[in-house]
Amino acid sequence: MARIRSIHPGFWTDEATLEMSIQAQLFMIGLWNEADDGGAFAWKPRQLKARLMPMHNVDPEETLSELVQIGVIRKYESDGQEIGAIRNFGKWQSPKKPSRKFPMPGEIMQFCATENIPGTGKEQVEKTSEKSSKEPQDREEISEPVPHQFGTSSEPVPIGRGEEEEEEEDILSHSVREEHASDLAAPPKTKSPPSKRGHRLPDDWQPSPELIDYANERNLNPQREAEDFRDYWHARPGAGGVKLDWAATFRTWCRRSADRQQQRFLSNRNVTPFPSRMSRDEENRRASMDFLRGLANG
Repeated sequence: MARIRSIHPGFWTDEATLEMSIQAQLFMIGLWNEADDGGAFAWKPRQLKARLMPMHNVDPEETLSELVQIGVIRKYESDGQEIGAIRNFGKWQSPKKPSRKFPMPGEIMQFCATENIPGTGKEQVEKTSEKSSKEPQDREEISEPVPHQFGTSSEPVPIGRGEEEEEEEDILSHSVREEHASDLAAPPKTKSPPSKRGHRLPDDWQPSPELIDYANERNLNPQREAEDFRDYWHARPGAGGVKLDWAATFRTWCRRSADRQQQRFLSNRNVTPFPSRMSRDEENRRASMDFLRGLANG
């Protein structure tokens, strides 16, 4: 069941948010609503698309892949079920009576910053049949809305369980940062694969044939896009120029370039249309007139 969540105003200027496409930003906010109080949600792309963006032409798998590549969410498995986890969920969401719905290993709890939420989620799965027989008001008490969720001039926006000085940190800490690398360095306690470390774009990087086809499908110049892509990321300093998957980053780059190209085309209202082609009768008529003029002049 979807829940009411808080959106901190710093989300819109967070470094990771600025790297997201528009649909990924909206999808990220929707995942907060879909997640349980531990920061986990069912990894079912088609169902998420139907619940969060039913009227928009959005590829949910590509959007989830973009969020994984940026570092805001992770995917893991438990008891054969695919589950997603939201980074630092516990720092910025404060349910009054938290309860887990999905099982979550210790490493993922650290990723979500929800170690203080009781249980591992397995107890909730075992009691599903019990909960279905309870009254509706009992189920609603599991997680209550956060007061003043949108913030006002007289009420501060809740920023979670951190101290006041933590407000200066990144709201989601989405980006792959050197100072946060230790968060994912703990040895895995389950069969889930260990976290990967990002790297900078190689100096001799070239798009693969698949990426070239991807750019061509969006009416882009692959060579020009690759040159701009290399120049941009080679000039990006520090951890901001580190990525886990450069192929996914280039696909995101192409989608944004295609969006900008379409916007420029639609905003250009002074385009002169191409002249229509003459009909066969018009061509014959003009040829006859030219022939008669030639006879008259001869």
